[in-house]
Amino acid sequence: SRVLPSLAGALRQEGYDTEFWYGGDKNFTNMNSYFLATGYNRVFGDVDFPTHLRTTGSWGIADHLMLARLLENIRKQPRQQPWFKTLLTLSSHEPWEVPYQRLDDKILNSFAYLDQSIGNFIAAFRKTPEWKNTLIIILPDHGVSWPANINEFDTRKYHIPLIWAGGAVKQPKRIDKLCNQTDLVATLLGQMQISHSRFRFSRDILSQTYTYPCAIHTWPE
Repeated sequence: SRVLPSLAGALRQEGYDTEFWYGGDKNFTNMNSYFLATGYNRVFGDVDFPTHLRTTGSWGIADHLMLARLLENIRKQPRQQPWFKTLLTLSSHEPWEVPYQRLDDKILNSFAYLDQSIGNFIAAFRKTPEWKNTLIIILPDHGVSWPANINEFDTRKYHIPLIWAGGAVKQPKRIDKLCNQTDLVATLLGQMQISHSRFRFSRDILSQTYTYPCAIHTWPE
């Protein structure tokens, strides 16, 4: 993985300070070594936060608490250097146990909790001077078999949104194009006018060369 191109590595070469945030065990699936090897300056996990926060979620520190910590960190970030921060959320995942109760369906309730946590984060972030020049990207890492009548063969399980928000977005726009998660890199770097030629499996979906929209749908079995 050290010789593979990465988004964090590409941005670090452009002078960005890079951090990865995770509310659980940062060594889970060797994430810590992978992210440090591919361009993140620092990786934070549950051990890097106060002990009393670590029992607030089934996978680690609850998302609303992690987002609050992230906002606090952003406010303290030196303004003379651009930064890139990644936060991997935990709650919208089995066993769907969250510090929140609004809906009877446990899965929907966990989604609602994460939505509210992100919404509260963005509402607070809007009030900071950093909002004006910041791009927020929301991208799920996978879908789930919900509603209950779909299975692993149904493409609805794998259809996820890519959301760009923040003060750096000029105006509202909806783009109905099929793409892969890997296409985020070339698309983002293309908008930033940074070369993405090393990313062979990433396509700039906003470019004129993206003439065959498609996505890969796989199932391990």
